[in-house]
Amino acid sequence: GLTNSRGGRASDEKDMQRRRKEEELEERDRQMLVEMERIRQVLARAVLKKWIHKSIGHAWSKWCDEVRQKNVIKKMVLRWQHRLNTQAWHSWECMVEKQKQLRVSITK
Repeated sequence: GLTNSRGGRASDEKDMQRRRKEEELEERDRQMLVEMERIRQVLARAVLKKWIHKSIGHAWSKWCDEVRQKNVIKKMVLRWQHRLNTQAWHSWECMVEKQKQLRVSITK
């Protein structure tokens, strides 16, 4: 048969080249799989971070809304108390004024 420069058969060298190419392709495939796994993990972490930040942001917004709502309620309660105190003070002043008028009318 045909021989190459080293005295071996030419088909053996072709087989070796084919095997080397297959090994290189397998190695590239393995590297791609490793890289894809790394990318998948990075993306999974990114998704998790995004979800966590979204969750934290939602909790923060909810807390701020609750605080705002509590402040609104607090202000309403303070206004209500102020109005009640004002009405009580006004009715007390009216009562004192009526008593003064009664004393004056009795003394006359």
